[in-house]
Amino acid sequence: MNYSQIRTYFKNQIQAVDSDFREWTDGFNFENVPSSIFDKAYHISTPTTNSSDEQQSFTDLIEVDLGASFKGGRNVQDKIFQSLDLMRDVRNKIVNIKDLNDYNDTINSDQHLQKISPVTIGVSPLNTNDDRFTIALSFTVITAYSFCA
Repeated sequence: MNYSQIRTYFKNQIQAVDSDFREWTDGFNFENVPSSIFDKAYHISTPTTNSSDEQQSFTDLIEVDLGASFKGGRNVQDKIFQSLDLMRDVRNKIVNIKDLNDYNDTINSDQHLQKISPVTIGVSPLNTNDDRFTIALSFTVITAYSFCA
């Protein structure tokens, strides 16, 4: 499993929940999303990986962060809770084991996504505008690879 395949899986799951989401592809900076695409823009972070090995196999624990931006409009608090519900649906779609297994069946790789665990979800206001906010989700993606010498 390579990182691009993980990103593709996340993108597919996000789009399956709501096709209005648009990816912000800046390498590191999610803070500079233009206002023209701000509502429902998302960013998948560059992952951090910890690995462990045992004889003829190894496991990667890959930390992936997903951020999404939203405009609050007239009733910001209602929009925050609606957006949290939407991002909960995205989280549930990403960790869905059936979807994960179906995706693994479509890729040509010796290393597959074994499990995706949700870690956190949180809301943060933007300092520059009190009706705009972001929701951040973090996940641990577990992959395993076995090989013979």
